[in-house]
Amino acid sequence: MQPPPRVAFLRADAGYLDLQHQNLYTFFMKVSHQTKLLALILFSIGMASFSVAAPAIRVIQTRGNTVFTTREILNRISSKQNLQYSKEILGKDLTMISEMYRRHGHLASRVEPLLNQFPDDTAFVDEMLAIVEGRQTVVGSITPKGNQQFSPQEILLRFDLKPGNPLEETDLENDIDELLARYERIGYPFSQCNVENLATRLGDEADTLDIVLNIEEGEQV
Repeated sequence: MQPPPRVAFLRADAGYLDLQHQNLYTFFMKVSHQTKLLALILFSIGMASFSVAAPAIRVIQTRGNTVFTTREILNRISSKQNLQYSKEILGKDLTMISEMYRRHGHLASRVEPLLNQFPDDTAFVDEMLAIVEGRQTVVGSITPKGNQQFSPQEILLRFDLKPGNPLEETDLENDIDELLARYERIGYPFSQCNVENLATRLGDEADTLDIVLNIEEGEQV
């Protein structure tokens, strides 16, 4: 590796000294105290210029994934081969992957980044994403209670979340918001709907979650 241009040659009492060929200890013995200090500063700055640059990503691999292919995962993340490695971007990628699994009902999934930086060449780094998918949780049943203005069939027919679907809390929240909007349209603006109970049943391939919704319709205005 070529030294930084700013420290390749320094003027000293004996003339120009080539840091590539002179022993660093011998060099510091020959120059004056002020020149030593100047050389040390320049040398540190030159080395810092090399250490600032983040390594480039040589390859990104995944391990442990069966629900999504490696291609599907890599297409969704921002880290890419030959781009500079960024701890911040990697953190966002891990969140993205976890979100993918969460929306598929794998609520206990986790992703661990394993970095392999080459000791002899810090210009490159390999990324290995170790994925533990965990068990999938699907909706078993949705049971509303306390409802009088709408039948259970009328309520569940308008829900996007259906029995057998992967559990996604955002879908359930949206369904509840839409139900409350329906109540408001018929004159029940103070109605409330909350999850009263969640019961998990273990299965061979996936766990099921039975959901009970408690509806308080309030007074009509």
